Amino acid sequence: MVDRYSGMTVNERLFAAGVLSKYEAAVAREDREAIAHILAGVGLVRDADGMHHDIASRSENR
Repeated sequence: MVDRYSGMTVNERLFAAGVLSKYEAAVAREDREAIAHILAGVGLVRDADGMHHDIASRSENR
């Protein structure tokens, strides 16, 4: 799944996955848990500082 989104911006990932409107609604509600869940679905994980990173690039840096 991660390779599917390689080289895409966050918005491109959300659009390709068909969840852009769900993401925008979660942002409007300030639903951080939903936002994190949606972003995880497109290959992004949240670090300790609250930033979201590509799963593949995080594992390459370890």
